[in-house]
Amino acid sequence: MSLDIARDDGQIRVRFSDELNIYTAAAVKDALLALPADGTPCRLDLGDVIEIDCAGLQVVLAALRSLPASTLEACSTPVRDCFALCGLDALLPAAPTSSGAQ
Repeated sequence: MSLDIARDDGQIRVRFSDELNIYTAAAVKDALLALPADGTPCRLDLGDVIEIDCAGLQVVLAALRSLPASTLEACSTPVRDCFALCGLDALLPAAPTSSGAQ
């Protein structure tokens, strides 16, 4: 799992890539917990995630809950499939917008 956190223009952009699963979830969770929960807009870009399981989904949902101004920006096909399988597809952005989306 690669996690790129960038701060610019008063926003935080978190770009996930590769696998977001039980093997990587703890490290990702720790990195996300270090982000300020002060209302700073936070965009979660999941467009380059190639695999996600329930542990990865849990981390994403926890981030959406703990970072009040967070939004999902791009979601790959595996992410969309996982959210849909769990009945959470209403949380997804309208269309895949990242190069990793299939």
